[in-house]
Amino acid sequence: MDKKVILKINMVLLSDAILGSGYSIPGEEDIAVCQDENGYPYMKGSSFKGLLKESMENLAAWQQINPGEVEEMTGAADWNGASEGRRIHVTSLKLSDPPYDPEECYERRTFTSLENGVIKKGTLRTAVCIVRGSVFTGELTCAEEDARFISQALMGIKYVGTLRNRGFGHVKLTSEICKKRNPAAEIEATCCLHYRIKTELPVVITDLNRSKGYHYETVGYIPGSAIRGMVMGKLAAGNPSWFQEHKKEALREMYFLDAVPNHEGKTVIP
Repeated sequence: MDKKVILKINMVLLSDAILGSGYSIPGEEDIAVCQDENGYPYMKGSSFKGLLKESMENLAAWQQINPGEVEEMTGAADWNGASEGRRIHVTSLKLSDPPYDPEECYERRTFTSLENGVIKKGTLRTAVCIVRGSVFTGELTCAEEDARFISQALMGIKYVGTLRNRGFGHVKLTSEICKKRNPAAEIEATCCLHYRIKTELPVVITDLNRSKGYHYETVGYIPGSAIRGMVMGKLAAGNPSWFQEHKKEALREMYFLDAVPNHEGKTVIP
């Protein structure tokens, strides 16, 4: 079985970028950006793997390497932790140092097509761009023998996202092999606080992924992200100096689980 290594990927935006989700938001954006549950942008691992595969194929042709070797590394199925030879697995790329307010990550842009120097009818489009200078990180698992080739292919990726033909998504990619992790050394003293929320008025949590048009689907619990927002807002308003000093630790090292219904002391699974 081939020995696996982990490459840490670092991607810096040298220009504004649109890491599209493939969806649009009626009345707001014609091109929607991939966002996590807290509103921060990220790049899907599958999208990044597609760009990497293209760069690997170009590099293989340049170095006169059998194209079948690239297929052996990328393949069609995802690596699931079992022995799959040289198959690679890529995580999503997420912001390495997200700001407190997700809105600081974006700028709104409008686009049109010109015909004889005049705006072509029906071509006005709006999009939210991720601002230049943002840094994204992720991990790639591969066979040790392929790490050097893949690192070279990563450097060959110069543009990512939507509207690359217009100069958006210019990036610089670097990678390094992660040192072996000692799981025992990563375990630190932690504590878990159990909380209860009593609703005094009806609460409606909309599930945007299942809502369409004027029809809204709801979920039967309060997402941890909503709890996190409430707690951080109270901390910031109640003790600004403490929050400013401990903001990074609070945002990165505190995790909030979903608040699920509790009837007569019995918790139900949403």
